[in-house]
Amino acid sequence: MGWWKIKKFVFNTSNHPVILSQEKCSYKVESLLSHQEHQTLLGLINSLQCNQRDALRIAIYELDKSGHKAATSLIRDASKLSKEKGHTARNKKIEIRLPKNEYLRLEDQVEIYELSPKETVRLALLWLAKTIKQTNQDLANSPRLSQEELAREWSKTYDRKGSKLNALTEASKKVWTEAEREGEARDKDLYTKRGEAMAEINEEGIGRVWDNLYGEIPSSVVNAHQHIKGEEWIETRVREEAENQEFNRREQALFRISLEYPSLTEEEQSAIWENDESERQESKAWEEKIDNFSDEELIDYDPELFFGLRTDKSSLAIRFQTEEDYKRREEESVEEYITRAFPEDESSSNPLQ
Repeated sequence: MGWWKIKKFVFNTSNHPVILSQEKCSYKVESLLSHQEHQTLLGLINSLQCNQRDALRIAIYELDKSGHKAATSLIRDASKLSKEKGHTARNKKIEIRLPKNEYLRLEDQVEIYELSPKETVRLALLWLAKTIKQTNQDLANSPRLSQEELAREWSKTYDRKGSKLNALTEASKKVWTEAEREGEARDKDLYTKRGEAMAEINEEGIGRVWDNLYGEIPSSVVNAHQHIKGEEWIETRVREEAENQEFNRREQALFRISLEYPSLTEEEQSAIWENDESERQESKAWEEKIDNFSDEELIDYDPELFFGLRTDKSSLAIRFQTEEDYKRREEESVEEYITRAFPEDESSSNPLQ
């Protein structure tokens, strides 16, 4: 297992109550995500091995059955007023449909966390994505796959012949074969790698800060450092192979996916690319639609987007208290709407960017 370099968080959700549910999904729920939050969603989809709708449904289900206010620490990130890094400039709209019982679960969480439905969907997503990486717990009727299982499944498929993506497979095989030669026993390799990570952290000067604060470097810091190094390793390999193979954009993306998700079959890796490409096209079309909105139309469509994209105001200064406050009043101009949102800035002559 020394060659198994990047830890994965994968679950068999085929028997999860959400997946097995036969109820009609009649209730529509929307939310907005930032680029980083959207990447978190894609990661959760891969971990749960399901589509976007079911991944979000599972997140809502799991949050509902967790301890009371288990996600309180993430409210600031999920809030429409968030200024936290990675949780601003939300311009990716998502929409899911829920059956009645799951919609009622969501409403319960809306009440518990005192958030809007949009914010609560984001909260469930961020909470589950974080939770599955910080605990070893299984999900409802959905066991976590061990790293040994993932490695075995990958080893059955990575050397297949006659693939339409044979060049990519061979390139990926070469990389992992090289990594395998460097491998040692799993425990020794883990110990060595963590020691190397701690040494690098100390060399960068960060270790002294943590040592002064806590007397040691927290494991979460070491894990984050290793993850970053793993990402850098992947980017280096992709760049090198792209130069050698003269990959087009699709081939380069597939090669990166083969390194990020080596446990998946080539068909599954291709499906990820197709999903990403579809999402990219949809996002592009949606962004063009937003660009064509007038200020009044954008306020009516989504006030959060208006404040984030069309003004230079801090969302923390908004005086609106309720969902009704955020709605533009009949015949209300853009300037009047902004003045109502920021009454203390009434003298400002140019509130728009």
